[in-house]
Amino acid sequence: MDSDEEEVVAVAREIENYLAVHPRAADSLEGITRWWLMRQRIHYELDLVEAALRHLCRKGVVAASSLGDDELYSLRRQD
Repeated sequence: MDSDEEEVVAVAREIENYLAVHPRAADSLEGITRWWLMRQRIHYELDLVEAALRHLCRKGVVAASSLGDDELYSLRRQD
């Protein structure tokens, strides 16, 4: 399988995953691209970025502080 075909299969898997969670969903090509796939990728990216930030906190590069129910991340100052 070449890289183009692998990419097609990966996107097809994303569509299948979306439909598994939303079996009554229906949309146009543009709607599927903008809403179904982007939403899944944003969710994936949020998890990935959160893991990266935790890693940077453990390394001492980034500091986390509470901001209500959220965390605020910044470069750790070396005073």
